[in-house]
Amino acid sequence: MTYRNIAAMGFVLAFATSGAGAVSFQTGTELVAECASDKVTEQSFCNGFLAGMAEAHDLYRNWYGMKPAWCMPPGVTTADMRKSITAYGTRHQAELIQPAGAIAATAFTETYPCAPAP
Repeated sequence: MTYRNIAAMGFVLAFATSGAGAVSFQTGTELVAECASDKVTEQSFCNGFLAGMAEAHDLYRNWYGMKPAWCMPPGVTTADMRKSITAYGTRHQAELIQPAGAIAATAFTETYPCAPAP
């Protein structure tokens, strides 16, 4: 399954599980719990969310010239990304009240730093 398929699945699950017309934001606590879960459904949501974050980051870098916030090396898997999120959550439990996207971005920035510009 490609990252694009996983991301699409994550977005579908996010909208399918929210109430009609409701705006729902996931917290870092919820994301970390899903990423650390042994349940395939929760891991799948986590995978989709994280792949979507990575895809959106790359889209903005490539299409709009955004400076990269993180630099994932080739071959990083969604399992690697889940480990990044759960490790970050363990070290920064007080911050997990923030939105899930902020937690994921901060964890990725910490786990996959970019080389300093020459």
